[in-house]
Amino acid sequence: MSTATGVYLYVAMAGALFVLAAVPAIMLVRNRPAAPAVPGAPQRPDAAAVGR
Repeated sequence: MSTATGVYLYVAMAGALFVLAAVPAIMLVRNRPAAPAVPGAPQRPDAAAVGR
């Protein structure tokens, strides 16, 4: 039978492990190279389109 303390400890451990897993995941997403651009598409919203 689970006690309230055991349930709270389980939830706290799950939350802590989630945070520990999120930190390197966020670091990897921030450091990944930009996706390759579609040929002919402007690089920035204010960039001129090719052929205009």
